[in-house]
Amino acid sequence: MALLRASIALFLLLVLSLPATAQDKVVDSVFAGPTLDLFPYLLAVETDKPVVTIRTAEDATGLVMELPAKGTEPVHRWVVVTLANSGSEARDLVVSTPHQGFAGSGVIWPKPIGSRIQNVVAAGQATIAPLRVINADAFALRIEPKGRVTVAMELTRAGLDEIELWQRAAFDGRVEQNGFYRGVILGIAMVLGVIALSLYAVRSIAVFPFASVFIWASIGFIALESGYLPQINDVLPKRYELGPEIRAVIEGLMLIGLILCLVSFADLRKRRPVAGNVLLLVAGLMLALPVYGWFEPARASGMARLLFAAVAGFGLFILFAMLREGLARARLAPLLGLDRGLDAARRRCRADPRRRQHRQGISFGRSGPRHPHHVLYPGAVRFRPGVPRSALLRRGCTPRPGAGRLAAMRVGLAGGGGPSPCRRGH
Repeated sequence: MALLRASIALFLLLVLSLPATAQDKVVDSVFAGPTLDLFPYLLAVETDKPVVTIRTAEDATGLVMELPAKGTEPVHRWVVVTLANSGSEARDLVVSTPHQGFAGSGVIWPKPIGSRIQNVVAAGQATIAPLRVINADAFALRIEPKGRVTVAMELTRAGLDEIELWQRAAFDGRVEQNGFYRGVILGIAMVLGVIALSLYAVRSIAVFPFASVFIWASIGFIALESGYLPQINDVLPKRYELGPEIRAVIEGLMLIGLILCLVSFADLRKRRPVAGNVLLLVAGLMLALPVYGWFEPARASGMARLLFAAVAGFGLFILFAMLREGLARARLAPLLGLDRGLDAARRRCRADPRRRQHRQGISFGRSGPRHPHHVLYPGAVRFRPGVPRSALLRRGCTPRPGAGRLAAMRVGLAGGGGPSPCRRGH
C-alpha cells in the first residue's frame, strides 16, 4: 500500500512539472475586474541572433512571427503573450508595464531608469497603437469577437517584473488620477524649495541655502520618479536630451545636500569644529561625483547610494552622541531666530530700573495713590500722568488696560536666577 501511494505521488509530481503548452498560456480578454496580471502567462525567448522566428501555436491556428531585435545587447530577450476574445463583442484593452525607477534598481550596479520595452511586434486579428503615458510603457489593442493576437515585446537590460492587462476605461481613469497626485506632490516640493530660498533673504544663516541644495535635488529626483523625463526632453533641443546620466547627477547632488544639512542642522561647526570642517571639505570633494556621473552613470549612482547610506548612518551617530553629552537641542528656535529675539528681550529687561524711570517717567514701588479700579502688585510699575502710551509701546511694554490715566503692568525684574524677559500683566 505504501509503495502504491509513493508511485501515485511520483506520477503526479511528474505531471505537474511538465512545461505548459502554448494553448495553456492563452489569456482570455473577457475577465472580471479592471485589470489582470499577465506575468504568469508570459513565454520567454532569448537569442543572440538579431532576427528570430517563432510559432505562436503548434496547431492549425498557429502563426509564424519574425522578431527583429532593435537593442544592442549581446543577448536579446523577448516575452510573448497570446490574447483571445471569447465574447461576442470587440474588446478595447491596454497592456501596461511601469518604467524602471529607483525601487528595485539595485545598489552596486543600478539598472538604467526609463522604459523596459524597446520593441513590440504583433501578429493576429487585432489593432495595436502605442500610448504616451507618464512613467509607463503602454499600448492599446482592440480584439475582435473570437479573435486572437500574439504580442512579442523586446526587453531592455532592466528586465521585466510587472505587466498588466487593463480594461481601456479603467486604465484611462487610473492615468488621470495618478497624474493629479504626481502634480500635487511635485508642486508642494517646489513650493518648499522656493520658501527655503526666500527665508535666506529674511535670515542670513547657512541652514537655508544648505537645505535648498537637498530640497531642489530631491525635486529633480521626484520628477524623474514621476516619469517626467520624456516631457523634459521634448522641451530641450535634440542634442541636449537627457538620459540615465541625469539620475547619477541628481543622486550626487542629494548626497552633497545631505552632508550640508547635517553640518547646519547639528551646528557642527560650532559644537564640533573639526567634524564640521571635515564634512564641509568632504561636501566640496563630492562635487566631482555628479561630474563623474555624467560620463559613468551606473558607477556614479552606485557610489552615491552607498555614500548616502554611510552619511545618514554617521549623522545619526553624531546626533546620538551629542544628545548623550547634553549638547543637542531642538533647532526650531534658531531656524526662526527666536533665540536671538529672546536674548534681545532679556537685554532690554536687564537695564537699570532707575534709568528706565528717568527715560520713561515711571516710578517703582508700592507707595503712592491708588486708583479704585487698579491694584499695584509687588514689583509693579505706576505710570505717571502725561506719559504717552505710544512711547511705552515703542519700548516693548504694554500698559494694563483700565479707567483713567493710571495703568499697571507686571515687570520681570532681574532676580537671583538671572534676567527674564518681560511678561504681560494680567
